[in-house]
Amino acid sequence: MDTLDPKKKKIYIAVILLCLLTTGGVLMYGFGGGGGSGAAVDAPAPTGLTPVSPTPGASPSATTHAPGVVPQVTTKSAYPAPSVFPAEPQFDLDIYGSGALTDLSDYVPLTVNESDIGRENPFITY
Repeated sequence: MDTLDPKKKKIYIAVILLCLLTTGGVLMYGFGGGGGSGAAVDAPAPTGLTPVSPTPGASPSATTHAPGVVPQVTTKSAYPAPSVFPAEPQFDLDIYGSGALTDLSDYVPLTVNESDIGRENPFITY
C-alpha cells in the first residue's frame, strides 16, 4: 500500500509542515499574538485637524481645535451614506400599488415546436 518513494515522502512532509507553520504564523499575527503584550500601540495624536462641522452653516473657526487636541468625530458626520441609499430607514410600500407594477402582464410559458429546435448536434460540420 505504501508505494510512495521515501525521498518524495520526505518532500511532501516538509511541504505540509511548511504550510502548517505558515498558516499558524499568519493566524497568530492576525489575532494579535505575534509578539508584544497584545496591548494597543499608542499612536501620536494628530494635530491641526478640522472636523466636519456639526451644524450646517457653522463657520470653520468654530470647529477648529488647538494643536494636540483630538476632536471627537462621529461616523455619521465623517462618513455620510452613499447617495444610492435611501434617506429614510423605512421602505416606501407605495411601489406595490403603482402603475409600473400593476400594468405588468402575467408569465406565459414559451411553447417550442419540433421545427424550432434546429440541428441534433450543432457542433458537427455541415
